[in-house]
Amino acid sequence: MTERTTAMTYSIPEQNFESLERKLTRIKNKCAKYGCDFHFERIGEHFEDQTFQEYDYDAVDAFGTPATKKWTVTVKYIDIDVEGTASVNGWQFAASLEYTGKGNIISGVSGLEIPERYYSCDPWCEHCKTMRDRRHSYIVFNEESGEFKQVGKSCLKDFTGGLIAEAAAMCESFFKSCEEATEFHGSSSGKTYFKTEEYMTYVAETIRLFGYTKRDGYCESTADRAEELYRSAHHMRINQYAEERVYEAKNRGFNIETAESVELAKTVREWILSSDRDDNYFHNLKVACSLECGDYTVIGLLASAFPTYNRELEYEAEKRTREAKEAEERAKSSWMGKVGDKVKFEIADFAVLTSWETQWGITHVYKFVNHDGLIATWKTSNWVDDHGIIGSTIKGTIKELKEYRGIKQTELTRCKIAA
Repeated sequence: MTERTTAMTYSIPEQNFESLERKLTRIKNKCAKYGCDFHFERIGEHFEDQTFQEYDYDAVDAFGTPATKKWTVTVKYIDIDVEGTASVNGWQFAASLEYTGKGNIISGVSGLEIPERYYSCDPWCEHCKTMRDRRHSYIVFNEESGEFKQVGKSCLKDFTGGLIAEAAAMCESFFKSCEEATEFHGSSSGKTYFKTEEYMTYVAETIRLFGYTKRDGYCESTADRAEELYRSAHHMRINQYAEERVYEAKNRGFNIETAESVELAKTVREWILSSDRDDNYFHNLKVACSLECGDYTVIGLLASAFPTYNRELEYEAEKRTREAKEAEERAKSSWMGKVGDKVKFEIADFAVLTSWETQWGITHVYKFVNHDGLIATWKTSNWVDDHGIIGSTIKGTIKELKEYRGIKQTELTRCKIAA
């Protein structure tokens, strides 16, 4: 087993994390099965606004010096602690976890509802029993036992080997130092971040002008159009086609300070964060809305919050209408008489409530409403043709007096219907 060394702290540019993981893989050292451990702890992060520039050789001055273009992006640095080695064995892949500091983003789920304990868990590997505070870890699932486990990347891939972390992180830290010395870390290859609250305002204003369009690969989505407008306003790089779409939006009156959009963005975000819904999608949405800054991977999620909010408003409105109607029906409902009484009334409304098959044939339950709004039901094997039934007359004997959700219903038997 490889001897552990003193933990070291490094500051890694986020765009170098994939390189870090590759180096960790390349310098892995074989260890006895389950005999190694690995510690990779993310101890902090910070955002910085970085200004980039490039030369525009199509625009030169009298001395032949090209003009420069500048743009600004928000990028992230990650501080980590590393020590030791890692060893693994895994199950069936179920999902990946991305740690944000505000909660975990769950993605890659294949039809499985991931347990709530992983919504805000620490990056603890449940296989090798070590804390690996990296950007991602993974959830594996055992179909036979129904058990879930949280494991690191190494635990997902390797069964008997180990990885040495210190050397790779040292190389990465050295690479960062070289970047700072040469100002190379101003490369545009790093990930761009968007201020969550501000970006959602761009989404709201985009919806006001263009409506909502989801990402389906066929037309410009709301999330991408809002991103282009955000980039343009912050002097970030966009392509020619995006510039044309930005121009179109400005011609339509795009204004990020529109009171309606500012208020809507604030309302939607607060509604998401205060909601008690807790399925996988809504958990991800809460995490994304709680972030100070989000990258390209969450802007689609943030944009989807708006139609979700609208659907909830529609559902609540329909619910209130339905409840008001039921309350009105309960208030005016009454039975049509006593058990054994014969009744006769004109049919004002009709519906088939349900049907089922028995050994004697198919049984139907019909609902009849008279002009006073009183309800009668009839359970029979007879088939009632609904064509022209409104305005017909029904005769029957009261069999039972019932209530459904507080609404009185009179059950009839031996009914006859006449035009």
